[in-house]
Amino acid sequence: MKWVLWLLALLGTTAAAAFLLQYGEGHVRVTAPPYRIELSLSLAIVLLLGLVLILYFVVWLTLVALRLPSEIGEFRRRRRREKANDALLESLRTFFEGRYDKAEQSATTALALQEPAIAQAISTVVAARCAHALGKFSGRDEFLAAMETAAPEEVFLRRW
Repeated sequence: MKWVLWLLALLGTTAAAAFLLQYGEGHVRVTAPPYRIELSLSLAIVLLLGLVLILYFVVWLTLVALRLPSEIGEFRRRRRREKANDALLESLRTFFEGRYDKAEQSATTALALQEPAIAQAISTVVAARCAHALGKFSGRDEFLAAMETAAPEEVFLRRW
């Protein structure tokens, strides 16, 4: 229903503009010594509307250009978060499949990309369990120490 009203308003405006442009017999004179410009009223209205549209487009383009750096930063943060989540899910999947070397690599990647403490804690626990299963006990201890610094409040994950 709303689009019908917009369509009627557009058609009414178009009909009124056509009537005024056809039967409008006025003139516009712009004087700036030594120049004098005389235009028909119809042409002056069309030029004024064109100028308004051009100015609107320039302002819109300027605002888009000023907003662009923040949108690029947000895109990069979102992409980094998606990569970190994908790496964490990949590490969990490969851990449960028993491919501990691949799971440790994915968990290390997720650990480097993750920001929330709980995600870092989960990544370090998966990496520590994989290192333990592969017999890399020094690596396991390093991951557990990293977990204690990344998320000291996650007591239950440390008991693994």
